[in-house]
Amino acid sequence: MNSKIFFNGKQTELSFAKIKEHVDTYGSFSGSIEAGNTMFLFNNVKPTMFDYYVHTFNTQIKDQPDTEVTFDIRTNVIKTVNL
Repeated sequence: MNSKIFFNGKQTELSFAKIKEHVDTYGSFSGSIEAGNTMFLFNNVKPTMFDYYVHTFNTQIKDQPDTEVTFDIRTNVIKTVNL
């Protein structure tokens, strides 16, 4: 499988189940799935739709086995910084 998964800007080895726990906690997610000439963009999606995007990612891996497929998932959380 030629794929990469990014979570909140960093490549990760977390399972989709663990990522979904974070998505459920924060209430929504955004991101993209890139596979060759195909790109899916999504923004402010409810956690109940997470499995749909995982399925889309897995379908792209199956349909384009010679293409690197990247799944970038970001929770919609604003980090605060102390000055």
